[in-house]
Amino acid sequence: KRKSRYSIHRGVIVGRREEKKTIRDLVNKVPNTCVKEKGTIILEGEQGIGKSLLCNYAMKLCKRKKILICHGEGGRFQQNEPLYPWRSILKDLFGITDIFSRESTPVIPQELSDALKKTVSKSLHDTLPLLNDLLDEQYFEENEDQTAMSKEDRVFDLTHLIKHLLNEFSLRSPFVIIIEDLHWVDNDSLSLLAQVTRDISSILVIVTSRTPEPCKNLSQTSRTSHCQLQALPEKDITDIVLNVLRVTSLPDAISYLFRSTHGIPLVAREIALELLESNVIQVQDEKVIVTGNLSDMNLTSVSAMINTKLDRLPSGQQMVLKVASVIGFEFSLETLLKVYPFENNQKKFIHGEIDALQTLGLLRSAHSEGDPIYTFENKRLLEVVYSRLTFAQRIELHEHIAVFYESLPNSVKRTDQLAYHWTTVIENTKDISDSIILKAIQYLEQASAVAAIAYGADIARIWREKALQLTTKLPDSATKEDLSSRLTRLLHNATDSGEQRLKISLREISGVGGPCQ
Repeated sequence: KRKSRYSIHRGVIVGRREEKKTIRDLVNKVPNTCVKEKGTIILEGEQGIGKSLLCNYAMKLCKRKKILICHGEGGRFQQNEPLYPWRSILKDLFGITDIFSRESTPVIPQELSDALKKTVSKSLHDTLPLLNDLLDEQYFEENEDQTAMSKEDRVFDLTHLIKHLLNEFSLRSPFVIIIEDLHWVDNDSLSLLAQVTRDISSILVIVTSRTPEPCKNLSQTSRTSHCQLQALPEKDITDIVLNVLRVTSLPDAISYLFRSTHGIPLVAREIALELLESNVIQVQDEKVIVTGNLSDMNLTSVSAMINTKLDRLPSGQQMVLKVASVIGFEFSLETLLKVYPFENNQKKFIHGEIDALQTLGLLRSAHSEGDPIYTFENKRLLEVVYSRLTFAQRIELHEHIAVFYESLPNSVKRTDQLAYHWTTVIENTKDISDSIILKAIQYLEQASAVAAIAYGADIARIWREKALQLTTKLPDSATKEDLSSRLTRLLHNATDSGEQRLKISLREISGVGGPCQ
């Protein structure tokens, strides 16, 4: 069944009246066929200023009007993956995932293929298999010519195809594209986005960015609204705190603390929660009572406040977060249970710990059916939790996760994940067996071969360079010399034409023996 991969953030927008009006006015015009130009909204501002809350506001309006939302976002670790945010946008557009719905029917590859062939012109039918690169499943069968295409050619044809699909779909039914964290989006995605805002006026596009640079090439028309989010005034910050604490007023003894927020809503929210959870204040009859020593508060940064919050969690909840932080921002319950470093009689409590962490607003459910999927509330929380792991704990967990991923069927096994976890273990362990190093090199090589097809030379080169670095940890031998020579040759061949490079890569990788095959 279709998965609901996005849940609306908690939180009430305080202030931002002009920005909300801009969003409301343009969303209201999306279903109106008489309005040909739907417009572009750019939400720009520093971290924690409220960009995501405004996106959530737009999503709620769309949901109310039953307007399809196609949502994508950039990622710090996906900046070099071509067209990364368009993956989820296409899945939303094709009905593979749904941003709100919890139930739907499966998407059958043949049905999707037939539907898209009716949508696009015959001249583009041969490019449809390239969508496999972005849909994470083989919905279309590729021929030899398509398999041998260079990364640059694949991305070029994909960009043209996606633009055509967006235009055709927009003529049939209105939808909104939302892309968050544009500052972490690859250049190919930015180029496609610029073309969409310039050439397809029938789609409302909403983007967020911390910096102005990614937005410079977006079409600037009379219907482009550039909202530069400024710090909130003191009154709005106070209203945020009142909303978080559910009180009607603040005593002077704590009001001054919120002047250090610099008008950033996220900081105000964290300070309010920190005061409450550390028992410095209590709420009684909608009034704040100071019960602790304010001088003991560590409010130097959001990270410090998160650390203080984590310190108060029971050990079981802390361990769940720590294990999950090694898996990643999004993690499945199955993976967590498999790698959790305790006996089975202790694992039975994990469900309760996760429920408690969701109640506390530290985790949230991402999927509603099948194997439960969870995400951290935000990426800052993930980074802080991971930093709290001891050196030995990180290595042990990375190894547990790698071993679990190796046990998965080949159909769902991801060599890039295996390469990442095993490489992390090797780079942080003094005495490591040669067999593990060789295994990691094989995973890195296979990941580079996949990347050469899906992402191109730049990503493939990163994997190969990492593999070459690992060969230095091997003792001098004919095997080490052969590996170093072959990897050096592969890196050199990365400058050749895409087709030739791919043939060399596949030929070389097919000759590697070991557990990866």
